[in-house]
Amino acid sequence: MNYTIALLLILRLVGVAGPAQPASPTDSDKPWPAAKAWAWYEKVGVVKGFNYVPGTAINLLEWWQADTFDPRTIDRKLRFARDAGYNSVRANLSQTVWEADPAGLKKRVDTFLTLAHKHRISVMLCLFDDVNFAKANPHPGLQPAPKPHIHNSRWVPSARPTGAVAGQVNDQPALPAAHRPAAQPRQNRRGVRRNPGCSRPESAILLLGTIGQILHRAGSGCSGIHR
Repeated sequence: MNYTIALLLILRLVGVAGPAQPASPTDSDKPWPAAKAWAWYEKVGVVKGFNYVPGTAINLLEWWQADTFDPRTIDRKLRFARDAGYNSVRANLSQTVWEADPAGLKKRVDTFLTLAHKHRISVMLCLFDDVNFAKANPHPGLQPAPKPHIHNSRWVPSARPTGAVAGQVNDQPALPAAHRPAAQPRQNRRGVRRNPGCSRPESAILLLGTIGQILHRAGSGCSGIHR
């Protein structure tokens, strides 16, 4: 893509040519004072976490689809994690599963948060994952068998190239499940995208158009784009 065109696209998407009357910032939009941040940290304590995927799931689809969602394994492995001294996990969600079964995904996310809370493990829900070790597009349904001796051989991104990238803030999978009051105590932060542009550089550019809206909807504790 021509650099000038890309730059103009970014400027337009991030709001240079956006609404003439943006909403006034609320208290939740403002950075915390240092004293409040330290008080939160002292309450939460040192975060010792890791990226979590159930041992029975070859990728995000197999993790979150109804037929292969495995709460027994999740319960057991989170107990092991807590016994080993961990107190937090990051869990990536699947846009593809959300598009196929939004109500079901919300229920399964709720189950996951409940199991983590049971073991006193906080959760960082991440909306998108661009990692594509399989060099393939995600498709719902039965997933292919793993390739022997190849790390994450069937790992595909959370969304297809035609999936929601920008302009559909209301349809992002983590927001409905994470925004309910009952879900709040079970999370200590939220993320928008893991490894942006890892599989499709243009998707990282498009995401900038809604990053501010997503962060605003998610409220405090949302960490934005990260690895």
